[in-house]
Amino acid sequence: MTVATTPVYNLPYPEDNEPIKNLPDILQQQAEGIEAVLERFDFNGADAEQYAARLAKVETLLAALGMRTGAFGYDATKITVTTNSLIRLGNLVIASAVFTYKSGVITGNSASFDPLTVPRGFGKNGSDRSRISITHTQIAPDTDDSCVVGHVIRQWSINNPTSEYSLMGIWQTDDE
Repeated sequence: MTVATTPVYNLPYPEDNEPIKNLPDILQQQAEGIEAVLERFDFNGADAEQYAARLAKVETLLAALGMRTGAFGYDATKITVTTNSLIRLGNLVIASAVFTYKSGVITGNSASFDPLTVPRGFGKNGSDRSRISITHTQIAPDTDDSCVVGHVIRQWSINNPTSEYSLMGIWQTDDE
């Protein structure tokens, strides 16, 4: 019987043209291979709680960072938001949003607008600002200048008001 194995997890599988009479042996080898992979997924531990213990450790580390989640505020009469996520770890904020301007909000190129607001605990104090990326989704994507200032996402030099925009930002918050 000729049985090969997959490269990463070494799961056995039969080579081409293997006789049907070898099927029980092949299935047995596959079952043993799957069992070995499951043990490996369980961090090779004999303790059934080991995986859960490692997850608990990760959760404890995240809790120590003071993880907090939130969402941008916005005026639904001016923009439509399809993705809206703020995550704070310690004082680091990771932001993601996808939005489009409604018709007539941006009336020309090189316009400026404040499409999103940042809730307390995720923003910048005073006039400090951090650059972020807002990119539109045309065939030849372009990036519009943008930043977080206080509790506002400011976007300027808008050159395609009918496009869908993707925001990705990372900044340090300094307000509570």
